[in-house]
Amino acid sequence: MATVGAVLVAAAITSCRQQRRGAIVLALTIVVAAACGLAARHQTSAKFMRQFQAVADGAIALAIPPAAAASNYVPASDVRTACGIETDNSLAIRKLLIGEALGLVRQAGPFGVGLDGFLQRSCLGMVPHNANLQALIELGWMGGGALALLMAATALRLVPFARQNPPRRFCCARSPMPARCRWCMAG
Repeated sequence: MATVGAVLVAAAITSCRQQRRGAIVLALTIVVAAACGLAARHQTSAKFMRQFQAVADGAIALAIPPAAAASNYVPASDVRTACGIETDNSLAIRKLLIGEALGLVRQAGPFGVGLDGFLQRSCLGMVPHNANLQALIELGWMGGGALALLMAATALRLVPFARQNPPRRFCCARSPMPARCRWCMAG
């Protein structure tokens, strides 16, 4: 959803017709791909929609207490749990994994607990879904710090390129004549 939103904002602010058309085509492609993915696994999609409805109903109950009585959400009877959370709830899983990871960062020390160390210590037997936290735990503070430095150095090295070349920063040079726009000329 964030990607579609960003692409539509880019389409709205660009002065280049070809770039606007390309952004709209990209947004439509993402929407069609998401719809196909949801349709392919419709049972799982229905489960997640029920969870979304439960979260929305909870938010409504906090905001408007009488609306809670009008809620028609019925929890599923086939709920699987592990480690005190619902295993089909992606947000609950990630929250638990991040909590476990933050707890293990303090224990990792300068050289870490070794490769797949988090996987072995995790209640769910999963990686933390965060490369920086995983590096801090498995490779230690030194390895995690080295990864963070590499990521920062890469980002800093890209800044001069973005200042010099409009297509590299995903925008079109503003000019009265679209023919002078390098991005449009390339297409």
